[in-house]
Amino acid sequence: MRKAAAKGLPQAMNGLGWYYHNFKKDYAKATKYWLKAEAMGSPDASFNLGVLYLDGIYPGAPGRNHTVAADYFRKAAEDGHMEGTLRCSLYYITGNLPSFPRDPEKAVIWAKYVAEKNGYLGHVIRKALNAYLDLSWHEALLYYILSAETGIEVSQTNLAHLCEERPKAAKRYLATDCVWRYYNFSVSQHHAPSFAYLKVGDFYYYGYQNRSKDLDASVQMYAQAALDGDAQGFFNLALLLEEGHPIPDHVLDHLDINRTTDSSHISILQKLYERCWNQSNQESVSPCMLASLYLRLRIFAKNVLHSFLVYLLGSLVLSALVAAFVMQRSPALLAVFQPPALSLPEEAHPEYSPRDENTNETSSVQEEEPTITSNSEENGVGPQGTCSSS
Repeated sequence: MRKAAAKGLPQAMNGLGWYYHNFKKDYAKATKYWLKAEAMGSPDASFNLGVLYLDGIYPGAPGRNHTVAADYFRKAAEDGHMEGTLRCSLYYITGNLPSFPRDPEKAVIWAKYVAEKNGYLGHVIRKALNAYLDLSWHEALLYYILSAETGIEVSQTNLAHLCEERPKAAKRYLATDCVWRYYNFSVSQHHAPSFAYLKVGDFYYYGYQNRSKDLDASVQMYAQAALDGDAQGFFNLALLLEEGHPIPDHVLDHLDINRTTDSSHISILQKLYERCWNQSNQESVSPCMLASLYLRLRIFAKNVLHSFLVYLLGSLVLSALVAAFVMQRSPALLAVFQPPALSLPEEAHPEYSPRDENTNETSSVQEEEPTITSNSEENGVGPQGTCSSS
């Protein structure tokens, strides 16, 4: 055992600690080996350290310390230690410790974990699976009911699925709605499969069997599936957001989406679709990839349209300002830029032209000429009469 411990095997170190604790009563050496084994992830070592604190024999810590012992028992239980799990269940029933307030529900959950390790229940589940594979629906239904009612999650999920596939057999043997009952039992477990959360989320979204819709509960179920790494959970949350249903801040916090940096509707959608794409098979075309690309195209088109509208509006405003300025300054501008008036030819002013006056004078002279001529002829004076007389 010492050679195995020297090679770093936690089981060997835990065994040496047990030897020094039970046979040599050397609690210092036992603690030394158990601390090394616990650092390597040994749940047995964690439980044994808790026992030292519980019995008050931990080196350097006189007296019993139930609080520290309970913390070690919890650590061992979280790593699957059976007796540590029962201790935690007992602490939740009594509620005597600050770190373990009274909580009967948690007490049942911890105890149920131990019950599920029962070999007989495993045998019943195996019978149910064999009957299902042999297409013996009634026998599979019977064995799944037996194990599901003990609180085993895998039996509850399988039974709900079987009731979906064979509704007539379910109605024949069960008075309650088998699908609704056992899927809800399944999601109440700590380690329910993600598709069970998606199923119940769909029930709340569509309103299962004339039940009223509950989008808030649907968001909770889809978020839990997303936390388990299911791409469909992220996709369904994004669809709910696209339909106008808000996602609560505490759900976004659980999904590690910061509300301060991702405050807009579009930025949250981008994060959800990107996470959906990352969780899906990126080597093939998936709905998450198509939805993400479509969202980016919508953002691009919106930005281009916004820029065009801003440019068009700016142009119209500028044109209106220029037009108003021109209209306001038009008299002064006309006075400055008006060309000098061109003098029209005399023919263009018939009533006032000098030529008309000359024409009138000429016509009057012409009218008088016959009189002068006649007078001349009567007097015997010709055009050169003056010269002749001289």
